[in-house]
Amino acid sequence: MKRIHLKYEHDFVAINGSFGVSQHWLQGKVPKFFEYRSCALAALANILYYEHGDFRRNYLSKDNAIKILLELYQKIPPMPWGIPSIYFLKKPFIRYAASKGIHFRYHSFSGPFREKEVGEFIIKGLSKDHPMLLLTWNHPNKDFHNHWVTITGIEWDTSYRITVSNWGKRKKYSLKEYLKGKTLYRELGFFDVLE
Repeated sequence: MKRIHLKYEHDFVAINGSFGVSQHWLQGKVPKFFEYRSCALAALANILYYEHGDFRRNYLSKDNAIKILLELYQKIPPMPWGIPSIYFLKKPFIRYAASKGIHFRYHSFSGPFREKEVGEFIIKGLSKDHPMLLLTWNHPNKDFHNHWVTITGIEWDTSYRITVSNWGKRKKYSLKEYLKGKTLYRELGFFDVLE
């Protein structure tokens, strides 16, 4: 079996035993209605922490993660239906990251959402050591239903399995099964740092 994962996946944004940032950390800080619609902000906080070494080394605590989530919440406020596409968060996130000294560019998957093409794009991003963003609208699996996750690894032999940060926990899913689920919209991409 072949496997590609982020260089620091073993302790990916590890805060108090988590595997990535959880939107539940906003509990009591924003209305519960919007806490449940802030998964994109948790995924973006994962990207910010992972891509910026100084953040990972100097600001990796739950208090700092909550501060980042709240700053993102102000810059990219979720709508009643969440953050429904990359269009609503790409530019504000790039501006926010620039204010922290990080200059990002976004790469979006543009092919058909078939297992081979999606698997190859995920491999491309992860081989460059970039966490991947995945958004799914109206998926039958509740782990993906109207939700953003951060992909941190992929393994394959005859089919692909992805490892993701979802609600601050490490989860694995069959890419084939995920893609079988009918959905209204999917987004897949990654940010890289401009030198």
